[in-house]
Amino acid sequence: MKKYMRIGEVADFCGVRKSTIRHYTDMGILPCEGTTPAGHKLYDARKTMVRVQLIKSASARRSTLAEVKGQLK
Repeated sequence: MKKYMRIGEVADFCGVRKSTIRHYTDMGILPCEGTTPAGHKLYDARKTMVRVQLIKSASARRSTLAEVKGQLK
């Protein structure tokens, strides 16, 4: 497994849309680790996959993203 993944790779692996990953990043609940020379965001593969699964689990339990953000801090 790669150490860093681009947004499309994260979305495909986690079974969500790229727009969902962008939304989580914009909300501050999914940090990106840097950018490529072309400006693409890079995410730590393991940390990001774990965090997306936590967010999906919390959402399945009807938690709002604001509540999830508070729990992840």
